[in-house]
Amino acid sequence: MSVLLRVQDLDVSYGAVPAVQGLALELPAGEIRAILGANGAGKTSTVKAILGLVRARGTIELEGQPIQGAPAHRIHALGVAWVPEGRQLFSTLTVHENLEMGAFARGHGDGFAARVDDIFAMFPRLRERHHQLAGSLSGGEQQMLAIARALVSEPRLLIMDEPSLGLAPKVVQRLFEQIQEINARGLSILMVEQNARQALRIAHYAYLLEVGRLAAEGPSAALMASENIQRAYLGG
Repeated sequence: MSVLLRVQDLDVSYGAVPAVQGLALELPAGEIRAILGANGAGKTSTVKAILGLVRARGTIELEGQPIQGAPAHRIHALGVAWVPEGRQLFSTLTVHENLEMGAFARGHGDGFAARVDDIFAMFPRLRERHHQLAGSLSGGEQQMLAIARALVSEPRLLIMDEPSLGLAPKVVQRLFEQIQEINARGLSILMVEQNARQALRIAHYAYLLEVGRLAAEGPSAALMASENIQRAYLGG
């Protein structure tokens, strides 16, 4: 299986304060991999470094092509899409207008309508609300729209930052099912998530961070079976 994303010796600091130190991770094409850890563990700093949103040292490669230090718009153009923490929708625009913003880099040619139809098939609730302002949607619907806005650019790598944050348990369960459905279509997903139990249920492999350093990694099934991991992360 080919490696889509490879990160080596990643360091991220904010002034004199280190946020990520010496991190290495990779994402084979077609997999879901999760980055887990408590607040302040360095999860979001890691994905922002990959996305070109913060300065970092180390090596970041997309299909063997170095992208470390490239501007964020260039990384997006290479096929990396982001579902940010807190969704960050254009709240005064409609559902459809938010999708148009997501497709901005790809343009709104003949393929746009087909991509939107495909997304509405995945998220029928968004079709029902396509003229509704994004800010008036429920939390679960807003998260659907944030994912849809990323997917409309037809990425090869989807990065999701805390997708379950602030959502009701039933909504979270359906959300993770939809993430699996998206992955089943062949899209590679790197997911940052505090809900370790839910993330490990769908991820193929996970990295556990503590204070900016890698504390453990491995196949999700093996991590869930570890008594140490259960005590520290899963409440076991």
